[in-house]
Amino acid sequence: RVQRQSSIEGDEFPDVGEFILALAPTHGGGGGGGGGTGEEPSLPAIASITDQPDVITNSTSATFVFETDQVGAEFACSLDGAVAALCTSPVTYDDLVDGDHLFAVYAVTDKTGPTAVAEWTVDTTEPLLTLLTAPADGLSTDAEFTFSTEGAVAILCSLDGGQLTSCASPVNYTDLAVGTHHFVVAAVDAAGNHASV
Repeated sequence: RVQRQSSIEGDEFPDVGEFILALAPTHGGGGGGGGGTGEEPSLPAIASITDQPDVITNSTSATFVFETDQVGAEFACSLDGAVAALCTSPVTYDDLVDGDHLFAVYAVTDKTGPTAVAEWTVDTTEPLLTLLTAPADGLSTDAEFTFSTEGAVAILCSLDGGQLTSCASPVNYTDLAVGTHHFVVAAVDAAGNHASV
């Protein structure tokens, strides 16, 4: 369970998924306006993520940009359930493994603000692409190619160095000139990985 925003009362800290965020340092001054001063209690700073990776990506590096609505607030960040540590914007994580990831950040003044989270998936695996049939050398000026794909969101074909264009199996060419020809088929998945034959 991911609680994207929570109200903070007293010493209660934001709940992010199933993990515990470390107690961030607090700043002096303040507290509850006792002694009949009539001061309004301070509000927790709100952290907002303004830039983050695509929902699915083949990049093993992720950068997050965030801000808060209160000047002077500090931030605490956590990746994939690790204990939160003080951080500054932007923050970058490298060498991420394939799979789902969760980034969390909250702002700290004399109170701890609600947690902002971002979820994304790293996928570096190429889609499966298999060329099933191709024409044999011969006298025919027609050619047919068949292929199969798995995990692709786009399939592109090219003949003799032409521009790759959307295609589907089978692909047929007619009235080809006598000589050698070169056919390419490429598959691209949602994360931007590609395979070609």
